[in-house]
Amino acid sequence: MKKSKELKSLHSKLKAMLKIDDLTGLSNRRHFMDFLNKMHSLSQRHGHSLSILMADIDNFKEINDNYGHHKGDQFLRAVGDILKRKIRNEDLAARMGGDEFVILLPETSLKEALYIAHRIKKCVKNIDILSEKENSSISIGAAQLKEDDDTESFLKRVDDALYQAKEKGRNRVETISIDPSQVTKELEFS
Repeated sequence: MKKSKELKSLHSKLKAMLKIDDLTGLSNRRHFMDFLNKMHSLSQRHGHSLSILMADIDNFKEINDNYGHHKGDQFLRAVGDILKRKIRNEDLAARMGGDEFVILLPETSLKEALYIAHRIKKCVKNIDILSEKENSSISIGAAQLKEDDDTESFLKRVDDALYQAKEKGRNRVETISIDPSQVTKELEFS
């Protein structure tokens, strides 16, 4: 009986380990992709909004090179803590690998997602781990699910938005407009 309880406990711990990134405590890539597929299906079936944010720490290699990997890991954990605090229970934040994060926002419009992205960007700017605060910044891409999106096109669009944020100087939020005739827009919140 005791061994059965121990096995069940071990099984639960192993199951959780398969879903969680060790360093940040966020979901890992595998768990995120499973959740994305589920939310994509539900959103398409019921016509609900679904938005996604993709974030990348600016100049992370320089953080590791200048301050050491220990400080880099501290910075990654701090970003993970911010993401946990700034999202709702029904949202999912994950570390995709390295210094890249994603946040899936069910029942969230693009406008609401952009607001969340700007809050996250502002909090990252205030991380006080590095000796020079100007090194604390993050670039974020945002996208809302379109009717004809599959998960691949949805992720591609948010990745393109993140790439634009990096190309336009970092420490910003960008989106690829749902209407291709519109230009990419950035919202700035104080």
